[in-house]
Amino acid sequence: MTCQIFAEILEKILENLEDDKNTLFSCMLVNRYWCKLAVRILWSKPFHLSYSPKLVRSYLPFFPPDSKVTIGLNHSFQPFQKSNPPLFDYPSFIRRISVYYMCCGIRSFILDIQFRDQGDSKQRRYTDAEWILFTRQTQNLSRELFKLFLTRSPNILSLNLAMQERDFCLRENPNKFLALDRYKSAKFALSKLRQFSSGGEGKKFYEILSKFCHNIKSFNIIYNFGDYCKFENLIKSQKNLEHLQIHHMSSLKEILNSLESQFMSLRTLEFWDCVFTDTSLDYVSKCFKLERIIFHYCSNLTAELLYPLSLAKFQNIKTIYFRFKERLDHKDRPIDELANLIEISNSTLSDLYIQGIGYPSIRIFQAIVNCKNLQKLSIQIQILGEFPLLLHIMKSCKKLHSISVQENPKFFVENFFLPPTSSGSIGNSMDSYLDANEFFPQISQILNEDVNHLVLNLPNCWITPETLRLFLNNCKANLEYLRWQSFHNIQLFVEIVEEYGRKMGKEIKYGNWKWEQFRDNVASKKTRLAVLNAYKYLLKTQKETFNGDFLAISEARRKTREEFLKNKNETDEIEINNQVNQALEAAEFIKSNVIQAVFDEKANRFKAKITENTELGDNESIKNPLSIKELKEKMKCES
Repeated sequence: MTCQIFAEILEKILENLEDDKNTLFSCMLVNRYWCKLAVRILWSKPFHLSYSPKLVRSYLPFFPPDSKVTIGLNHSFQPFQKSNPPLFDYPSFIRRISVYYMCCGIRSFILDIQFRDQGDSKQRRYTDAEWILFTRQTQNLSRELFKLFLTRSPNILSLNLAMQERDFCLRENPNKFLALDRYKSAKFALSKLRQFSSGGEGKKFYEILSKFCHNIKSFNIIYNFGDYCKFENLIKSQKNLEHLQIHHMSSLKEILNSLESQFMSLRTLEFWDCVFTDTSLDYVSKCFKLERIIFHYCSNLTAELLYPLSLAKFQNIKTIYFRFKERLDHKDRPIDELANLIEISNSTLSDLYIQGIGYPSIRIFQAIVNCKNLQKLSIQIQILGEFPLLLHIMKSCKKLHSISVQENPKFFVENFFLPPTSSGSIGNSMDSYLDANEFFPQISQILNEDVNHLVLNLPNCWITPETLRLFLNNCKANLEYLRWQSFHNIQLFVEIVEEYGRKMGKEIKYGNWKWEQFRDNVASKKTRLAVLNAYKYLLKTQKETFNGDFLAISEARRKTREEFLKNKNETDEIEINNQVNQALEAAEFIKSNVIQAVFDEKANRFKAKITENTELGDNESIKNPLSIKELKEKMKCES
């Protein structure tokens, strides 16, 4: 009894190492029993771990005699001949199949054959005819290998048909490629399928699966090119579908209607880059056990579409994720619907992400305040009136450990002002920014100790180094990831954060870069200052030239920032100096040659605003024109 318990525990431990092939290889060397367990786990998804030609070579002894002709490989290939029998029945161990990974392993195997037998380079370019032959060999060998798995494996738990490259043909019809209807063993092997990812257009293939597979828990619809109704029967045939993920689809009516059969079991529903037209979420609202609902970069997420969700009676929603693809009209914005959905889920909600809605959403902020179990928050600031509510959320949601705040600059243009320079004057050195020195220290007093991830991605918010130092010294949060945006004396900001990291005995990360990496990749201090001064001077010139025209200022700032970011990774100081000179020349040209015209309502005409920097010229040639005789003599002398 004790040995049996130990064996079960050991098996569970090794199963947790299924992605660590090096450790499993070491376990194989302990003894015979450990070897059997490790081999079974390693070969349950071999192509996920390696594309080595040896994998396909290990399966060849299990192929039937007629497979050599079917595959169409070189007749001189020796591994098909009889040799020492394998120690294990490797095909019987397969549990997880990814056709993409399998095709990568097969491609590696075929290239290895050509390299060994014909001396071809693995990196050489192939002609169209050679590539067609290569693709056909890949298809044939994949079909035979898939047939072998269905014949030998007692149960396949995961099947992924999604292809990540268009070099292979599975993007068309998986049934034509895998010929599932030809294998009698398919019904037995796929009866326990738990995870399935689709690929291709074969309606017949999915109808066959709907007859064999009734225990799928996770279903991903990926890379489809049409015929969207083919999944309806497959969804309805499942006993307890828990996770459904849909990618790149624009006709969702039939799929959403099929959710009526899964309202008692569905836990996760995700839509990625989908278009909602002539569709209703009524059946989604009836899935009262939903825990995660995600709409990522989807179109037409209107108030009418989301209205059923605002009336739903979800019992355990933990994640709400909405990222809008386009800005909706005023009448279509789903502010109240999202706020109602959050209020319905406030007792269980732990992760909330709302970005790109494009409108002030004070109603949503008010709903978030009551989410006492919220742990992760990613929200977009639209207007200044939302800042007090954001602080209130940080104070009331005691379990928050990740906060990400983004800014929508379209709604900040009327709140711009120029921060003070070192001399105390205003409007001499930098572009318009929102003063964050008032609310930034308040955040340090509000954040609880559990917060380790703080992102204030507010490009137009301006803070001083003293404010940052005060924030870090008073902050109780155990920060590991801190991000904000500021172009004011960035070197000093880096030193302040490094000093705080040394004090706390840890390394603070900025975005996806460590501070040390960030410092190593920038140019010298003198060059950085030259770039920063050129950037400031160009922005200042634009503001003076287009004074009062917020649209022109915003567009000019956007274009300037875009051009500077294109060359942010430049390390050649000579090239950097050339680009700095170009920026300064552009600023001088704008200052002296661009004139702003302002409409004068009283005079009913436009009036040019001439400044002291505008290049006017003396117009001497017009005031005192030369006679024809003098002009001819001048031209003669010049020639």
